[in-house]
Amino acid sequence: MATSNEPRRLKLGVYQSNAGRAFAASMELAIRIVEQGAKTGCDVVIFCELFLNGYGNSADEIIATAITPHDLGALQDACRRHRVGAVVGYAERDDQAPDDLPFNSMSVIDPEGNLVVTYRKTHLWGDVERRIFRAGDRLGPVFNLRGIPTALLICYDVEFPETVRTLKMMGAELILVPTALVSAFNAMVTVPSRAFENHCFIAYVNEQSATSSNTPFCGLSCVVGPDGSELVRFSAVQNDCALGGAFGIAQIEPDRTEYAECISRNPYSTDRRPELYRL
Repeated sequence: MATSNEPRRLKLGVYQSNAGRAFAASMELAIRIVEQGAKTGCDVVIFCELFLNGYGNSADEIIATAITPHDLGALQDACRRHRVGAVVGYAERDDQAPDDLPFNSMSVIDPEGNLVVTYRKTHLWGDVERRIFRAGDRLGPVFNLRGIPTALLICYDVEFPETVRTLKMMGAELILVPTALVSAFNAMVTVPSRAFENHCFIAYVNEQSATSSNTPFCGLSCVVGPDGSELVRFSAVQNDCALGGAFGIAQIEPDRTEYAECISRNPYSTDRRPELYRL
């Protein structure tokens, strides 16, 4: 862990992959990517939306392979073994209401293999998602990754200015956003804008299309800094990882001088006038 006398740093591994694998194959691939993260010195690796169940799969298959956070044991063991955290998306079954629809969820596992937090997507996109999932009912919490206050959103969530601003006002400096996106606009315009207007890091990790998928995911995963600069940007389809897809690394360093200078020039958080924004 970083101390108060050390600059805060997080080495984030980003995996952009094809959609539509079976659950068992996705879990096996997630474990191998954690191993890849260890080989490249990552603190944590992040996967795309519904990585374990496959956003490109049918609704019936997604629902049938829904799991609980307690079913992530194999991935937790891999994180513990390789000392690398993981942020993974999946369809979450609620054992308290097993006959209801699952949530579109993501969990954070730390390098000790502990389950840190699970977030449920709050804004469902279109009729298709509403037929498959239930919506989560809260944002947050904000938690620490190597001393960096971090929060979670999923795909459509980040397209609402209020979500990112709320998490920023809760103290988040890094927001992790797995996605399954078909339109390039949000990847190229919305996400950098959200990062700049809130002076936070956003890691936006998308799927890319595979020949077996009927959905044209656009790739273009990115990690954007508090000044709007791109720390990582993938192409629409990128296959430079030995395990398929693309693997990149972003250095998250909130205390860099250029970020402080940008915030000083454009102090949106302190110059806000909330009394003017009430309906």
